[in-house]
Amino acid sequence: MLADPEGNEFCAFPSADGTQPGVANLVVDCRDSLAQAQWWAGLVGGTIGRGQRAYWIEGAAGFPWVRWGFNPVPEPKTVKNRVHWDIQMADPEPAALIEAGAVVLREPGDDIDWWVMADPEGNEFCAFAPPAS
Repeated sequence: MLADPEGNEFCAFPSADGTQPGVANLVVDCRDSLAQAQWWAGLVGGTIGRGQRAYWIEGAAGFPWVRWGFNPVPEPKTVKNRVHWDIQMADPEPAALIEAGAVVLREPGDDIDWWVMADPEGNEFCAFAPPAS
């Protein structure tokens, strides 16, 4: 376990045979690892895998990492995420995300042209409409 200059923790592992060094996984702390993996897999696709304690998504189209992991922790989320992810929507409005259980935290306005949203555990993400044709 290491930390960057601002104190953000990350894990570093030696490269396994046949793998390239670099970012391998995105990991999100959460209360319910399985529920988070299922919710996000319902939106981005992929298959759910399971480790000894955590669940993850792998094989979703467009992932720049091998796995998107959901690591169970005992405490609830209490502050804004230091890291967030961006979602490219298929539709110009986030109705499908809202219907799935996401919450709009901020709508597009004068200074942004995307939605700031939160998943069912409160993790912030940005949702972008498809480019105008």
